[in-house]
Formats: sequence, C-alpha cells, structure tokens
Amino acid sequence: MKLSYNEIFKYSDILNPVSSTTLFLAGKLAQLEPKKIVLDLGSGKGFPSLLWASTFGVHVEGFDMNKEYVEYANSCAKMLNLSNRVKYFAGDIRELRFDRKYDVLAYLGLGMA
Repeated sequence: MKLSYNEIFKYSDILNPVSSTTLFLAGKLAQLEPKKIVLDLGSGKGFPSLLWASTFGVHVEGFDMNKEYVEYANSCAKMLNLSNRVKYFAGDIRELRFDRKYDVLAYLGLGMA
C-alpha cells in the first residue's frame, strides 16, 4: 500500500521536521520584528509562519499548492486572531509574480534567506 503525502501528514500541523525552538532561533537570526514582511513559499499548513507572526509580530504572505493546506492555515490564523497579519494563498510558486518587496523569504524545504 502506497500512502500519499496528504495521508501521511493528515493529522500533523508540522510538515517539515523542525522544532519550535529551531523556528524561534531562525526568527531571531533573521531579525524578525513587527515591521518586517515574510514571504513563506511552500507554507503548508502555516505552522512556522504562524509561530513567527505570534512571537515576533511579523506580517506574512504564504503560498502553497495544496488548497486544503491553505484553507487550514487561514483557519488557524483566524482562530489565533492573526488574520490581520497572516494570509495564505493557493498557487504554484513557479508562476507567482510579485509587485511588492519582502524583508524575509522563508522556504523551509531549503532554509531561510
């Protein structure tokens, strides 16, 4: 029996095996603060960027191909009262074009820049 990615991570908010402590330290290293805007590519269910928004007060725009994950991430942002600072969108990141600048790029498949 072959399991799909969605089946494997159905009950997990964290799709990348990284701890909250590591995410916090990455946020400190990136000098996250309320005036900064984070672009989260491949945001999944939003756990890392929701943590950064709640801890450091950053604004976040997240993008992921999985519409269900995007809906879940936006519902978590609403539940955590972060909807005014965090928004997730469904789409293929290879086709994205941006008309704004971001302070931090997060792509946890490869790291943080």
